Amino acid sequence: MATTSTITQFNPSGNDAYQETFLVPLPFLNNQDEDASTSQAVVAEVWSSTALKTSMTNKRKRKRSTSRSSSGSRSVSRPKRKHHEPNIVAVQEIQAERNITLARSERLTGAAKESQALKHLQETRLIKTEGNLTDLEPQKAAHIAIAARDVLLAEERLVKAKLLEARERVEALEDDLEVAHERFLQADAQLESIMDLLRDHHIPMSPVPNLIPGLQDPLPFTIELPDVRTQELDAEEEESEQ
Repeated sequence: MATTSTITQFNPSGNDAYQETFLVPLPFLNNQDEDASTSQAVVAEVWSSTALKTSMTNKRKRKRSTSRSSSGSRSVSRPKRKHHEPNIVAVQEIQAERNITLARSERLTGAAKESQALKHLQETRLIKTEGNLTDLEPQKAAHIAIAARDVLLAEERLVKAKLLEARERVEALEDDLEVAHERFLQADAQLESIMDLLRDHHIPMSPVPNLIPGLQDPLPFTIELPDVRTQELDAEEEESEQ
């Protein structure tokens, strides 16, 4: 008869009041003791990376009120638990609002790009009509000067629109980074809990099988993410030359 080992140290939500038992599937324990009560298997359950969820990013939590537990800790979206659904809806609401903002910024950039192209078309057709720009009547020269100014004003507005869109995308990526980091911390805590279970039951850790032979990781964890900006690379070269 298999025994069940509980893991209460691992808390994917960071909620100290949350005491749900986690079960992690482990290999059968081979005990040489003749006593049948000690030769039992330790079984448990582990969450995959897609099951480890986060409820809200810190930045968004400051902007919106999220559902709270009675102890004041934040509630967490977890698979197949209906009492966490209000928090899931809150996150989905924020994501939808962000998508709307991004869509609007994209449309603004597209409109600014079309406006700049129209102004440029107007200028080129005026120039094509007049031909020689060095010997023009004052009124016609003013027309082309206005067109040139309008082109550059539209170009400036286009750059501003692109900057607004880029800022929205950066903010969205920063939120995604917070979420990814929180999920990593959850996975790290889960691993530590499972390792504690192995140690407590004196179960040896077997090597992780390599199921992707022949495929090399182009960016292993031992390599820090480099700064790919050209100016930073140039600065490093100058320092190495000195």
